[in-house]
Amino acid sequence: MTSVHPSRDELLSMAYVDDQLDPQARNEFEKRLSHEQDLAAEVTALRRLEMISRTAAPPEAIDFAWKRIAERPTQKGIIGIGWVATIVGFIGIAAIIIQLIAHAHLPLWERASVGLCIGGLTLIFISIARRRWRSRHSDPYTSVKR
Repeated sequence: MTSVHPSRDELLSMAYVDDQLDPQARNEFEKRLSHEQDLAAEVTALRRLEMISRTAAPPEAIDFAWKRIAERPTQKGIIGIGWVATIVGFIGIAAIIIQLIAHAHLPLWERASVGLCIGGLTLIFISIARRRWRSRHSDPYTSVKR
């Protein structure tokens, strides 16, 4: 029987996730985390494991019911149609507001202000959605089930 001992980075990752590092060691480790993808992946895996172990419980009847509902093609289709309708509706509302502003008898600065507000909110929404989509693999809560 061979025993494999954890590496120093694995031990540091475990201590970090368990909040066992002193402030200086924590700061140094967090600096490394921002530059080393393998280390960040190790921390994500440990956090995911922690979440799963904290929430581990036998399934209840409601869990089976929700799972059956979620797996139905109609449910998946409804959610997909809902997202498409929301995005198309948002684009439509933005187009209507832009058209109203363009044809309104408002000073240029007022039209520009409203246009910048709509454009800014749109960019913020796109930025948040993009960041969420790209970081979903690092989210420890994606594996957690009730």
